[in-house]
Amino acid sequence: MYQKVDQKIRVLADFYNGSIQPRKFRWDNKTYVVKRVHLSHQEREGSAINYNFAAETEGGIYKISFNSESLFWTLKEYFLE
Repeated sequence: MYQKVDQKIRVLADFYNGSIQPRKFRWDNKTYVVKRVHLSHQEREGSAINYNFAAETEGGIYKISFNSESLFWTLKEYFLE
């Protein structure tokens, strides 16, 4: 099942040596542990940079994004197996 979401989420991530690695996130009162990041890329939105990740969890793949200007994380979409 594929679904677009666009909701703010809470994320625990490592920021190290110029890179970002999401470890887990909380959405809809549930915590999801990131097992693997399949894809990451950056895109500009005005003066901000959005860091996008395809994060695999136990039951699906979630596209999450970090905005460098607002410092907010957003769940953009997900695909459940």
